[in-house]
Amino acid sequence: MELLLWRWSTTAQIASSLTIAIFFFVLTRSEKRVELRPWLHAWMANLGALAVTVIFWYANPRTALAFGLCRFGYLLSKTAFVVFLVDGVRRFSNVRRVSAISSSVAPSPRYSSRRSTSLGWSRPWSSPASSEWDRCFS
Repeated sequence: MELLLWRWSTTAQIASSLTIAIFFFVLTRSEKRVELRPWLHAWMANLGALAVTVIFWYANPRTALAFGLCRFGYLLSKTAFVVFLVDGVRRFSNVRRVSAISSSVAPSPRYSSRRSTSLGWSRPWSSPASSEWDRCFS
């Protein structure tokens, strides 16, 4: 019974990870943003780890070599998942900061009233980048 529950749990994880991977695949194809690629790679690596899990449960390796290969494949895939996920977050947060700084510091003839920030830079009162600035630097 316990083995059946483990298999069912793995199948549910595969379904959710596959849904997320498809979402990021479609998103990277439609948005063409470099920051989204590591997230797609991360979810594909997570699917790889789950595939290794399925192979382990159904093939039931009996030799030490087969067990070691399954363990190595799982750990490699999960480590790649974390590394790609962190890389995607790093890239996305750097792009948001750079775009917030450049759009907040750049002079705009539309806005005449400016206020000073704690960094000594001025920014428009009602700029669309104001909320972006507050999200990144507060």
